[in-house]
Amino acid sequence: AKVFASGMMMPTAILPGDGGCYVGQSTDLLHFKDTNGDGVADSMRRVLSGFGTEDTHHNLHTLRRGPDGKLWMNQSIYTRTDTETPNGLLRLRSGGLMRFDPKAEKFETVFYGLCNSWGHQFDKYGQSFMTDGAGGSGINWGVPGAMYFTYAKAEKILGSISPGSYPKFCGLEIVESPQFPAEWQGSMITCDFRAHRIVRFSVSEQGS
Repeated sequence: AKVFASGMMMPTAILPGDGGCYVGQSTDLLHFKDTNGDGVADSMRRVLSGFGTEDTHHNLHTLRRGPDGKLWMNQSIYTRTDTETPNGLLRLRSGGLMRFDPKAEKFETVFYGLCNSWGHQFDKYGQSFMTDGAGGSGINWGVPGAMYFTYAKAEKILGSISPGSYPKFCGLEIVESPQFPAEWQGSMITCDFRAHRIVRFSVSEQGS
């Protein structure tokens, strides 16, 4: 399907859903819909506005539909967002992951921090894992309310779960498919784009 280009400026996120397609671009989260079945969107609705645009590769990105049915999205460190909904104002003055309930129109920040949070995925239990494209923190386990590397004025930060230092991770997939061998199940795949390679981490529980 195609979307009409009127008013579009450098889209940075896309997610099919709710009878159309969500697109993050500039200050807005938009929803396009094809109402006559011709494969081209002919209506556009502004869902949210007020996202920061200070640095293009930090703008609204990594749209995901969570297991809770809500829309999850990221912004990176050098961005300042002030977004208002009928349920209140969300202010995020650094990197972080946000969650929007399109039915209740409730918008909230779930995780705070990360430099270039270009990867977010849910495992089969609904837990969040994130990658960072700067700072060497690698793969991070999402704990609601936690703060991660570089969040301004954080008294404590939660460290990454991956060993070593990997400065440029982009994207994240968690293998849960019968097309892969048993030893690959639950593995995390991400792109270390500065090193021109794809890397795999095996994850296991430890302690609590």
